[in-house]
Amino acid sequence: MANPLWKVGMKSANPAGRPRDSVRTPKGMLERFLMKALKPSELKNLYERLPDKEKASFIVQTLPYIMPRQSSVDGMSAQDVDKIYSEIMATLNNHGNAKTG
Repeated sequence: MANPLWKVGMKSANPAGRPRDSVRTPKGMLERFLMKALKPSELKNLYERLPDKEKASFIVQTLPYIMPRQSSVDGMSAQDVDKIYSEIMATLNNHGNAKTG
């Protein structure tokens, strides 16, 4: 909503303009909703109570809102992809072992 006290020629109340990560993007709207609806600790507790399959589903479904999409991986070699895959699997295995051990 425009400021009714502002007149043409006056100094702008926001000289930097609208932030690049506007709250009107899907990511911004999701962030605002979650910040108002849940405390970070409540969200973490809800997530921790999910079965592992649902945790993975939650992550996959929310990634498009929090990470930029990559158009391609042309710059990556097969070894780079294998290394990333190995790191992910090791992290998942360590996380699973920490819960059972």
